[in-house]
Amino acid sequence: MATIVKVVPKDGTTYDVTENGATDIRLHYQVILSGPMPATELITAFSDGTTTIPAINSVHPARPGMYVNKYIVSQPKDAAKHTLDVTVEYSATGASTDNTQDDPEEEPVATDNQVLEWGWDDGTTTRELVQDINGDPVINSARDPFDSVPEVESPAPTFTKVMKFASRRQYAQYLCTINNDQITIGNMVCAPYTLLCSISEKRNIGDEVWPFTYTIRLKYRTNKVKRGGDTQVGEIGWNVAVVDAGMREIDDITGRLKLIQVVSQETNQPANVTAPELLDGHGKAIARSASGSPAEPYNLVFAAYKPMSFPAWFYSEPGNNVPTT
Repeated sequence: MATIVKVVPKDGTTYDVTENGATDIRLHYQVILSGPMPATELITAFSDGTTTIPAINSVHPARPGMYVNKYIVSQPKDAAKHTLDVTVEYSATGASTDNTQDDPEEEPVATDNQVLEWGWDDGTTTRELVQDINGDPVINSARDPFDSVPEVESPAPTFTKVMKFASRRQYAQYLCTINNDQITIGNMVCAPYTLLCSISEKRNIGDEVWPFTYTIRLKYRTNKVKRGGDTQVGEIGWNVAVVDAGMREIDDITGRLKLIQVVSQETNQPANVTAPELLDGHGKAIARSASGSPAEPYNLVFAAYKPMSFPAWFYSEPGNNVPTT
């Protein structure tokens, strides 16, 4: 999996001019990757931890009426596929919609909603510990994987926003999804994939002005690990990391699975393993050194939830709502 090494803003601005004036303002960035981007992988969020490309629906830094409508991403042929050119397009209408239920809806204006609650609650969550706080792998003293992965508690505060609306909102597409973009809520900066969304709808019987109440909860979780093959620790949030290990590997000749063999210390002859061995991320056992110690474990990262761009009304602070689509 290719990871983002650096995001570099490029000089220059392009835009269209119509009878209505300047439209579709475009800013340009170069994204440097750790390696070639596989054909099956499409990167949709762009951050190197320091520089982040503006999120979809965010406002233009110098033109308050312009919002990020989309990214235009291309991969130059002469860059060994290690870079991406990303154009951020701003328009007066923000992200395009076709009025279907799955599209992000407009940011509610002040006359259409009433905020009843906004803030963070404390909490923790359990996660599997595949590496310690220093980035070292969690394996036993023989450098084998544990039979059962240790579990630890980590901070998991929950942000809650309760709002009354004059009309029903479309929200089902966001249930049990995670944020695709970096989001700042109050003074809390939340990296991509660290917020898990849940929403409830309640009909206020007898209230003709505010008949609908929505409770949005964004549960935060941080989990920083080294993905397989990476040297740097990266944030995976609600995604899942697992040490690649097993008792079988892929045979080089037949392509079928076979039991892993190691040299028995008793007979000095090849023997089938009786416990899981570390794998290299490609279905092969990691070779042990002469002393019997394997190399570093390979961490597999799995996407557990669908990433989505959350609308600003989910988390905007009362009095700071930004109209967007």
